[in-house]
Amino acid sequence: MDSGLRSRLTAATAKSCKTGTVVLEDDVEVQANSCIDRATMGETRIGRGAKLDDLVLVGHGSRVGTNTLLCGQVGLAGSTKIGSDCIFAGQVGAAGHITVGDRTVVTAQSGITK
Repeated sequence: MDSGLRSRLTAATAKSCKTGTVVLEDDVEVQANSCIDRATMGETRIGRGAKLDDLVLVGHGSRVGTNTLLCGQVGLAGSTKIGSDCIFAGQVGAAGHITVGDRTVVTAQSGITK
């Protein structure tokens, strides 16, 4: 689960262990109040030269390609793979377990599901 919490039948929650890592390659910029979730297993990787604006969420186990720009309030669900040289404008949301190719431009407030 993205939050690192696991629901029980009693509606209580228990923390699940995340043993993975986060890798920020060279020249990556992460602005204020952005979050990069640690992978449950494996790694979450932000490629060389990528820029993450304010309030960006990168879900667990995701990969962001080199020189990619994620503008304010972009959200990537877990295990999303974004290619190199991409631009995601403000408030773009991407469902988990999808792959977006290199040099893709996604306009503001778009949703990517497949």
